[in-house]
Amino acid sequence: MGIPGLTSFINRNSTQYFENLQLKDTLVIIDGYALTNFLYRLYENQTSAFGGDYDVLAKVYTDFINLLTRSNVTPIFVFDGAYEQRKMETIMSRMSQRIQSYGQSIKSAECMPMFGSDIIFDILNDMDIPHVNCDFEADSEIVVLAKLLDCPVISRDSDFYINTVLYIPLDKIILDLDSNVNVINCQVYKVEKLLNEFGGLNIDYLPLVAALLGNDYIRPDTFSSLLLKPTPNTPNT
Repeated sequence: MGIPGLTSFINRNSTQYFENLQLKDTLVIIDGYALTNFLYRLYENQTSAFGGDYDVLAKVYTDFINLLTRSNVTPIFVFDGAYEQRKMETIMSRMSQRIQSYGQSIKSAECMPMFGSDIIFDILNDMDIPHVNCDFEADSEIVVLAKLLDCPVISRDSDFYINTVLYIPLDKIILDLDSNVNVINCQVYKVEKLLNEFGGLNIDYLPLVAALLGNDYIRPDTFSSLLLKPTPNTPNT
């Protein structure tokens, strides 16, 4: 879903919420489509509007997996599945924005290749990398796997800032794809640091934060009366 403004807020205060980490000798759960879009936008050669660029996508994806392998990091890729009907309004809005961006000049719009997902799955199959498609959105399954396997999550979704798993945002990873390094330097986020910053908020309230601020299924104005309702005065006892 994503929580508007949360990523920007966290990044503005990154020294408070992140710790340096050398990632190695561990499992990681990877948000598959988040990684795909991140790597392609980072390395595409500004000709994506013409279609294709499958070689670029295949190379950078393979190089990233090799970087994990050299660092003895075992990835498990988890991909989103189908869209729920109640989210179609949000999906149609995002598709409209994407179409508008594709009409911009080549240098300002990155067009993911039509069959990019097919290339990714071929690579994962050829390299024998474990991966799975969820029935619907993958966020909850990613969190469950990370907790079960006691390992970090790699993604670029602000929802993971309010979950109780170790979270490594993709833009906090130093990508030495062309070197022979055997460790991945990155920064890891811990939600406890955010809770402590606000006086030690109760961690049990985090799902409520996601529901109120990052909800793609219910119109935001549904909660207006709740959020704007004044607190009644407490009578003296």
